[in-house]
Order: sequence, then structure tokens, then C-alpha cells
Amino acid sequence: MDPPSGRPMNLKYYQPFHSGNKKCVSPPLEVAENGSKAWKNCLVGYFIEKKFPFSLVNNIAMRIWGNRGMLEVLANEKGLYFFKFSDDEACSNVLEAGPWLFTGRMVILKKWHARLILSKDSYSEIPVWVKLFNIPHEYWNEEGLSHIASADGKPLYADSLTESMKRISFARVCIEIDASCDLVDSFDLFMGDSSNPKLGENVEILVEYQWKPKICTECKYFGHSITNCPKLTPLLSPSENVSTTKLKQEWRRVNKRDAPTVFSPQACMEPPPFGSLKDDEVISTCNTENEPSWCPTNLPNLDQCQDLLWKGLLIPPTSLQLLLRNVITAMSYAMTRAMTNVMMLILLLWPLWTSAMTNVLILILLLRPLRTTFYCTQK
Repeated sequence: MDPPSGRPMNLKYYQPFHSGNKKCVSPPLEVAENGSKAWKNCLVGYFIEKKFPFSLVNNIAMRIWGNRGMLEVLANEKGLYFFKFSDDEACSNVLEAGPWLFTGRMVILKKWHARLILSKDSYSEIPVWVKLFNIPHEYWNEEGLSHIASADGKPLYADSLTESMKRISFARVCIEIDASCDLVDSFDLFMGDSSNPKLGENVEILVEYQWKPKICTECKYFGHSITNCPKLTPLLSPSENVSTTKLKQEWRRVNKRDAPTVFSPQACMEPPPFGSLKDDEVISTCNTENEPSWCPTNLPNLDQCQDLLWKGLLIPPTSLQLLLRNVITAMSYAMTRAMTNVMMLILLLWPLWTSAMTNVLILILLLRPLRTTFYCTQK
């Protein structure tokens, strides 16, 4: 088989080995080192609350990062996006300028490194940017900031202004927070012997989060709250009786005068299963045994209200809101019908109007020579 065009790779065969009953391969370390060069200026991003199509992410990234040195966007089947930049400085500038929002959703960015676990199945740990205030100057170094930032998570890196100490009002550090741990707003820094903190002074370090993700206290994952936790969603087993959890719906024939005032959308839109209804009959699919005489949650929408108005039915005005809704719906429907009648009248009279105007123009053209002859005779 001929190799595909445009691919300069010259693949070779290397003998694998067996570990137990499984085949294994073990490339030399320099293979990974050479391959890492193509990804050293790359950011790995993903969304924890919603997945976006690749075309949307690519367009947004090119628009906001294209002038910052981004070259291309790649993606894999796990929902991870890879943003490749021209150099390490451009990559770091985008990372420090975060957090970034794509159509209102936070994109989680990490610097690519060798042996990075490319998976987002678990959202128990994510990186966030925090600001640390009231840090004493003597602790403004790599080891001191590492100890201080460790109170809230795992320190990853600091921005350029923090590293160069060009801004000493606060330290901005990216830390990896754990969903099983509480996010603190402040903690104490003991400036003495750690074995006996009472001998030294303590300073309160204030923490400000640039973005707080949703945390579920039940499953200890980011991306949703406890009210939307999948573990707490009730599921129906096949052995359960469906009639106990769902209202009974059936077709009934009732007289219009005695019809219940609850209107189901299905009753207004679906035909009866058999036969036809008389003019003095309506359809109801509601369970009238356990339902009240009116149910605001089952009110039809505007289109269904117009259909009910056409049939001579209205929602009972049990409240001022429903009364105003009936009036507005009736006025809207009446105006629509009136405009339709006006348009039909214009379309019907248009041929007559056109014919009359044509006859007038023909008459003017015929009389024009006579008018000219009359003026010549007068002279």
C-alpha cells in the first residue's frame, strides 16, 4: 500500500516485549524529550459545566488570542482543547491574564507538561487564581509564597508581577483547589517557631478568588451544586408503579357547560383517538379527581389561547393576572384578524383599482392630440 501524500514520517518497526500476558513497548527517554518540544508552548483547556463544539471554541480563541501569539487550536475526543502559541512568553501572558470566559462559561487552563494526565472525567481538583493580601515583605520569595499559598491549595505558579515584586500590594498565585476542602477567605500566618506558634506574632492573610466554581458537597466534585447532583436524582425502578408518580391521563367526553376549567396543552393540540366531537363537547386529559377546579401550571400558551378564543373558550379569570392575560390575548387576536381582513380587502380591490387607473391613463393619452389641435386652432 502506498503511503499517504504529505506525510514525511518514516515509521520503523521495534520489537515489543511481554510483561506477563500483555505486550509492552518501552521507547528511550530521548523520544519523549524530542516529542515534548512541539508541545512546550501549549495550554490545555476544558469546560467543567458545559461542552462546546470545536468550531465555536476555535473562533473565540482566534478572536481573543490571535493577536497574542496563538497559532492553532486542537481538540481530542475527551473534550480537551489544546491552544498552541508561538513562544513561552505568549503562552504565559495568556495564562496570567485569566480567568477567561467563553460565551459566559469559564475555561480551565493548564500549562502543558510531559506526563500530563489528559483526562477531565474527574472534577475534584481544578486550578484557580487567587489574590493573597497582607503578606509580610520577608516572606515575599519562592519558598515563603509556597508556604503561604499552601494554606488554600496546591501552589502551581505566580504571575510575572508577583515574581518580580513589581506589585507588592498582593500576591497573585494560581493554586489547585480540592472540592473536598472548604475555600477559606482568610487564614493566619505565624511568624515564629512552628512548633510553638504562641511565641511569635501572627498575621491574617486575606484571600480573594477571581472565580469560585460550583461545588457539590455530596459527591465532592466541581461543576454543579448539591441541588443538581446526579447522585441525589431520584430514579424509578421497573418494579415501581408508574401510576403512583404520574397523573393519570385519559380521553373523556364532557359537556361544555360542565367542562373542567383546567386545560392541558395536549388537549388543545392532539386529536381524539376515535370518532369526532360535537360542537358542545370539549376534551380534557386532566385527572379531575385529585386536581382543583383550576390549575395555573397547566395554562396554555398564546397560540393555544387563540385557538380557545376561536372556539369560544376562555381561561377563567381566577386572578387579576389571568384576567389581564385574557384581555391582552383577545386584543392581539382581534387585531390580527382585523389586519388580515384589511389585507384581503386590499388584494381584492387591487385589480379594480389597477384597471381604473389604466383606463384613466388611456383616456388622457387619447385626449392629448385633440387638446393640441384645439390650441393650434385658437392661435
